[in-house]
Amino acid sequence: MNKIFISYSHEPLKFKKLTHRFADKLIELGLPIVIDKYDLRYGHNVDQFMKDIANVDLYNYILVICTTEYKARADLHVGSVGKEAIELRKLIKDNPFQEKVIPVIIEESKNPKSLLPDFFPENTFYSDLSKEFNFDKIETQKLVEHIRGVRPLKPKLSELETLVSYALSEYPGLPKELIGKTKQNTDDLIYNYCRDSYVKMLELGIWLNLSKEIESIEKIYTDLQYFSDYIPDIDLVIRIYLLLWELKDKDMSHSPISALSIIESAIAFSDKKKSDPQFPYLRLILNYRKAVSLHRQNRFEEALSLYEELMLESSQKILDSDPLIFFNAALYATKIYKYIGKLFEANSLFRDVIKSCEAAFNVILPESLQRELQKIYYCALWSLTERNNDEEKSILELEKIVDLDFLNYKTFCKSHYPTLFGLPIILIPDV
Repeated sequence: MNKIFISYSHEPLKFKKLTHRFADKLIELGLPIVIDKYDLRYGHNVDQFMKDIANVDLYNYILVICTTEYKARADLHVGSVGKEAIELRKLIKDNPFQEKVIPVIIEESKNPKSLLPDFFPENTFYSDLSKEFNFDKIETQKLVEHIRGVRPLKPKLSELETLVSYALSEYPGLPKELIGKTKQNTDDLIYNYCRDSYVKMLELGIWLNLSKEIESIEKIYTDLQYFSDYIPDIDLVIRIYLLLWELKDKDMSHSPISALSIIESAIAFSDKKKSDPQFPYLRLILNYRKAVSLHRQNRFEEALSLYEELMLESSQKILDSDPLIFFNAALYATKIYKYIGKLFEANSLFRDVIKSCEAAFNVILPESLQRELQKIYYCALWSLTERNNDEEKSILELEKIVDLDFLNYKTFCKSHYPTLFGLPIILIPDV
């Protein structure tokens, strides 16, 4: 990228400083900015420095910082600004679609266009940064993207949408005897497109930064509901639903598409696996997430019913390979018991968790699972409203552990209790 020249007025001081801050921001973003503050040296020819802005081989862009003072000097050809205005007029003359000279407004005005110097044609499109004091908002981002050559893409039907539209319209224009074969080929294309696209996103774990772009999550959710019947890989669809649920679960906005609606769609879709031996396990892990979403919405009775189902002995046998789910379900259930005033039930369930953890510690477990159970064990002990001597001894032993991860967990647990358990699997900040 060639260099980018910034033309501005040194008066008043307020806008001079603001322009310098703007230049520094662009430099921090990696743009090759040229501004007299940094690039005009003692001994340089000032007139040549200003004339060089017309050198098409030297500068890709000239950013004109528009203020009342700059316009006055440019229009009357006063001082350095006036000399630069002469060169800029040459660049713009007879070229209404030029993109090299860009007006940038940094002074607030009821009529921003009135700040544009006369060398700009009437109704020139400008960048208005007058409300971006630190130049870290959307308008600055748009300007930077323009300089870098990033242009917004016009919406168009994707390959997938085109294929599906063609299939749903029963292959117009084809002889009937060819439709059967074409239908099979089209279904294969749709399936492969979905599989390849979603698998790639799952592998990369990027998801177009979906944790921040909630609109993108909602679009994929809508598309998934529409196209899922074209994806014979049922497990893949459910994995996508679960990933969307995890991302949406962290979104506290009041959107029509909620984590609850996503997990309910996953549960409905999972009926396709009813004949699979793994279906009972799948349904339990989906119900666990539904319970969390209900819990977030303060629908305590419904959430508690699902938590209690997860704690049944029959459920625990099914979840034997993933015990963290029913341990967490138990802790969340105790939270509801305490909230509705059932302290006896809460303490009783805490002690059930403690006993189960102690029994698990006597079995050889993977180190990662051992560490997570240790956290749950500590949380249950610490959460008891009253502790007996054995329980006091146990928690004192846990307090002696100096492992950094565990220390951070204990601090987190204590700081947020009783608002938050701070569990590693699912965090419920408003529960």
